[in-house]
Amino acid sequence: MKALIPLLAVSLCLMSCISTPPRWEDLIKDDPVISRASKVPAPETTSDLVIYVDTSKSMAGYVSRDPLRPSLFSRTLQELRNVSTILNPPLNIHVRRVAANVSSAFNETFLNEASVRQAVFDGSETNLSGAIESFAEPTQANDGETPAPPARFHILVTDGVQSLRRTGDASCAAGSDQVCVRRKILTLLSNGWSGYVIGIRSEFKGNLYSEITHAVIPYETSELSSYRPFYLYLFSPDAKALEQLQLALCERLRPLLPAAEALRLVALSSAYADGFGRSELKIDKESTNPLMVVAHADESPARVTLKVNMDTENTGAKQFSIVSHVNWSESIKASGTPEELAEIVKWELIPVYPTTTAGNVRLPELKLLETKPQADGTIRLQMSAGWPKAAGKPAWRAYRLEGRLNLEKQTPGWVKEWSSDLDTSRDLGNRTLFLESALLGLWRNPELEKQVVSEFYLRVGPK
Repeated sequence: MKALIPLLAVSLCLMSCISTPPRWEDLIKDDPVISRASKVPAPETTSDLVIYVDTSKSMAGYVSRDPLRPSLFSRTLQELRNVSTILNPPLNIHVRRVAANVSSAFNETFLNEASVRQAVFDGSETNLSGAIESFAEPTQANDGETPAPPARFHILVTDGVQSLRRTGDASCAAGSDQVCVRRKILTLLSNGWSGYVIGIRSEFKGNLYSEITHAVIPYETSELSSYRPFYLYLFSPDAKALEQLQLALCERLRPLLPAAEALRLVALSSAYADGFGRSELKIDKESTNPLMVVAHADESPARVTLKVNMDTENTGAKQFSIVSHVNWSESIKASGTPEELAEIVKWELIPVYPTTTAGNVRLPELKLLETKPQADGTIRLQMSAGWPKAAGKPAWRAYRLEGRLNLEKQTPGWVKEWSSDLDTSRDLGNRTLFLESALLGLWRNPELEKQVVSEFYLRVGPK
């Protein structure tokens, strides 16, 4: 008789588990968003901001000759100096010129000079790879055994074109080798650094210097579509601090823009969204509808209970939709239009309960049929729910609908639009030579691959 008691207990537990939906706390205990939210201590850095200014001749045209009408480029240099005092605590600024080599540090007042004097930009070469490689170097030498920590922030201001007559770096070719620039950025990312690339369109009146034909091409902007891009490469070993710097800087720059699309951004490692988002499940309101939704309080992660009529094993699965609102971070909203952001999310339906099946049990089935990004930035996910023909007692099942970044795209859409494989005519002055090559695949890195940008839990059982 005693031997039958454990068997009876297992049988009662199985019947209870079948008829009762699983607890939410059990379903989300291994949630990937909650797991990643654990605090990571900030790396050691010094309270320094190092600004690298590309002072090649190709940059001179960004500086207006009219002191009463400064260009967007000039005002950006001035804001780079201002932003250091906004952050808490304030930062020490060091400015380094980038031409054939990367100079030692200048006083921060050099930014003011560079914002008003074209003569500052007199370099014949642009060593972008050398500038990026120097980010990890400390601002001051350390005689001790322990290496000095790097500066907290590094910002490279450039038109984005590497140009070297010769190079002492075996990994870089002479000329415009954007692959070399990309490799230097990848090294930082693989060592745990975070980065943003901000593109800004500015007025320009001066000469363009072709890397392909070596011709000098006069160029002057008129309407916004002709404005010439320049770039801010922002990097730091401290991801959270870098996000705050980027937000503060963009907040200062946006009122200066002639239009919102004059500033675009790609985040190379930061959090694109909070991971939870907001979702709504929508079904036809019919009295005979085999689906019934049990609403839950607005919680994170988003969740819903869906009850499905057993008749669907004969009538077929019933379709419904989920409208997802991704909570994009402020840092990411400049990466594209709402619809463009919606398009970079790929979705997967992952069963999370039960982890194993035992006994004479049958489970409902959800399917993800189609995803449709909308102009307002929402994503409509078309789904179906039903009971497949099977034997056994109906039981509960649970899924996590998970949205991650679609990193199959090599670069965000704006990068391709702003890039060119030629620099040989005036018509291409509003594009950047080999920009896409420089940024190709940079966001296909392990940090972004791990990110869940939105998720939604569904408990599914008998109606």
